[in-house]
Amino acid sequence: MDQLFNKYNINVPRYTSYPTIMSWNNEKCSSDWTTHVNRQDEIDLYFHIPFCSELCWYCGCNRKITRDSSQIDLYTEYLLKEWKLLEAKSSKVKSVHFGGGTPNALSIKNFKSLYQNIIPESAELSIELDPRTLEEGLLTYLSSKNLKHASFGIQDFDVDVQNAINRYQPFDLVEKVVSDLRSQSDCSINFDLIYGLPKQSIDSIHETIVKVKKLNPDYIALYSYAHLPRMFPAQKLIKDADLKNGKSKRELYEYAKKELESVGYVEIGLDHFALKDSKLHKASLRRSLKRSFMGYTEKKTQTLVGIGASSISEGADFYLQNAKSIKEYFEFLDSGKLPFVKTHLMSNEDKESKRIINELMCNLYIDKRDVQEGTCLNEYLDDKLLEEHGDTYLISSIGRPFLRNIASTFDQYLVSETSFSKSL
Repeated sequence: MDQLFNKYNINVPRYTSYPTIMSWNNEKCSSDWTTHVNRQDEIDLYFHIPFCSELCWYCGCNRKITRDSSQIDLYTEYLLKEWKLLEAKSSKVKSVHFGGGTPNALSIKNFKSLYQNIIPESAELSIELDPRTLEEGLLTYLSSKNLKHASFGIQDFDVDVQNAINRYQPFDLVEKVVSDLRSQSDCSINFDLIYGLPKQSIDSIHETIVKVKKLNPDYIALYSYAHLPRMFPAQKLIKDADLKNGKSKRELYEYAKKELESVGYVEIGLDHFALKDSKLHKASLRRSLKRSFMGYTEKKTQTLVGIGASSISEGADFYLQNAKSIKEYFEFLDSGKLPFVKTHLMSNEDKESKRIINELMCNLYIDKRDVQEGTCLNEYLDDKLLEEHGDTYLISSIGRPFLRNIASTFDQYLVSETSFSKSL
């Protein structure tokens, strides 16, 4: 395994979208996008809430550090402006996801405004929550709004690790919030964990998973820490000497995976685990998993409308990203324009590659009919990352960690790019 790790631990995309944003062609399609959205019977909404009360040093998300509620109130007003410019009907909204940053930086008053003006009561709600900054009564309010899924950024329960990334959240606090949520809602719960963080060890991983099992979330996302201080300056506050790399980092992943499986979790797709017989586990067995910018899901519409600074929208023929800075986002909307700064108009080749990569990343197989002449999979077959079964190639148990590498075979735009994280 060491030899495979050394061979395949290279910079490749995560393929949360295809083409990756660095390969978008910036074809003008804003007016076409508005027409497309209004022709849909169903859409999913994503709201990006970029505010956090303090800086987590490991974070690579688009966020603004503030505790000024007036800034957040103003931002909520601009979310409403953006929705109004789309001229879409709220009745089309099937689901809504709040990501960040810290979505619960929004007050109950802010959420009420979004529900009164955009979100129908029937829409399924999914939200990322920070247990450290929950407004009293917010869980009760969200639980009354068809809450289906809540995600918590745990990362690691070890206090030394938390201090090394400037995100201290005691286990007792998380335990109380999870208990309160379960007493008011039957939503599924996800914990985000990260391996490769500073000060992390086999012992800290073990203790974290013991505590995770006590709280028994439905799903676990186990991400590799991507140390890219050139792109994310806050990561310069993390000492290189505190990080594990190469084989020692991979050992953290392999140990965490083994521990999660020993307490009832099944690996699905890439970086994700689900309790046996949960909805996502059953979907993986049916080969019906789907993937979006928010992770794995069992169902989604063909159209994702992103609202807020840096949000990404996706349709059958389009990708569009909003301005990243809040200031520029406001300026677009004040001028009466949708805040798109990057776009991509999909070619037929793009759509075909996207379909193949999605099947591979979600359901772990490649249909032989999709392998065009000149596409060589022999290396992966020789290394036993792929197994030949009739009309398909299946990802082997050895091959799972190398999904991104195999997917890159079908990426017609791929060039060497150091801004992508290492595959392992």
